[in-house]
Amino acid sequence: MSRLFFALPLPWEIKSAVGQVQEQVKQQMKYSRINWVDPDLFHITLHFLGDVEDERREELVRLCQEKKIWPKPFELVLTSLNAFPNLKNPQTIFIETNIHPSLLHLRKQLADILFSSRFDLDLKQWHSHITIGRTKVLAETICPEKIQVEPLKFYVNFFVLMESNLRSTGPIYSPVEEFKL
Repeated sequence: MSRLFFALPLPWEIKSAVGQVQEQVKQQMKYSRINWVDPDLFHITLHFLGDVEDERREELVRLCQEKKIWPKPFELVLTSLNAFPNLKNPQTIFIETNIHPSLLHLRKQLADILFSSRFDLDLKQWHSHITIGRTKVLAETICPEKIQVEPLKFYVNFFVLMESNLRSTGPIYSPVEEFKL
C-alpha cells in the first residue's frame, strides 16, 4: 500500500525563492504554531490519491506510460501569497501560481485516467499552489502586502507520481515514476 499523489516538482531556484517568502511569513507569524514545509519538499500537487494498493499503483504507472499525447511543456509564474480558507483564518498558507491552459489540460487528462480506472477523485475546487505551512494555533494574521512574492517564471516539462511516507518528523516524498510532457 502506498500513499500517492501526482505533482509538479519545482526547480531549485523556485524552491529557494519560495523559501525566502516562507521566511518572511515566519517572521510575521512568530507567535502562531505552524508546521512549516521543508523547502526541499515544495511542489504543486495535481491530484492526491491517498492510499493505493501496490498492484493499482503499477496499473496507474502503466496507464500514464501508455498515454502518448500529454500537453506541451509550459511556463508557470509565482503570483501571490494566499491561504485556505482565507488570509484572515489561514489553515494552509501557500504561494499561488498562474493557471496556464496546458496545466488545466494536464489535470483533466490525469482525472480522465483516474476516473476511467475507478480511482477516487478529489472533487474540491483546485488551485495551483505551493504549500509553505499548515497552521496549528493562530496567534496573529498575515499581512500579505508586507510580503513580496517575486513573479518568477519556471518551465514545466514533466510531472511525477510521488509516494508520501508520513513520519513523526514530517513526510518523505519519493518519486515512483516521472512522465515527460
